Amino acid sequence: MNYSISYDTTTKIITPIALIAIVAGIASVWAMHIEGMSGYKYLSLAVLFLVLLISWGYAPKSYNIDDGFVHINRMLMPAVRINTGDIMSVEAVPRSQLKGSIRLFGSGAFFGYYGTFISKKLGRMKWFATNLDNAVFIKTHVGKKYLLTPDERDSFIRTIQNSIKKAA
Repeated sequence: MNYSISYDTTTKIITPIALIAIVAGIASVWAMHIEGMSGYKYLSLAVLFLVLLISWGYAPKSYNIDDGFVHINRMLMPAVRINTGDIMSVEAVPRSQLKGSIRLFGSGAFFGYYGTFISKKLGRMKWFATNLDNAVFIKTHVGKKYLLTPDERDSFIRTIQNSIKKAA
């Protein structure tokens, strides 16, 4: 079953602002005419372009649940797979419970929230999220933790729970 995702207000604000800043950075570097600095000019352009490409490439775009796996589909990078037989619990998490989470590595609203985050209440986890109002927390038997944000949160949770029962 395929589950779509959508951006929350923060992501809808941060993403275009960051895109404008990156495009402005590329344009300003391209417009510079400093003698002997052309190598740095191209290096700066490459870095800005790579930031944009990598940020977009790792961003989550949808989720699928089939064949005993939760697939976290990303824009450019390969999907992340979670075996439903490994899932110990899946539950809805209110946005308030995510307050105070700290991003250790990843994106904090530029094309979504993804990477490694830590929370006092939930611990260290991987986020593949775009709308924190739809947060779903998954914990595996080996202690891995994930935060996903499907638009149809309740259906998503029920489908995973049914898949866990089939795997047992």
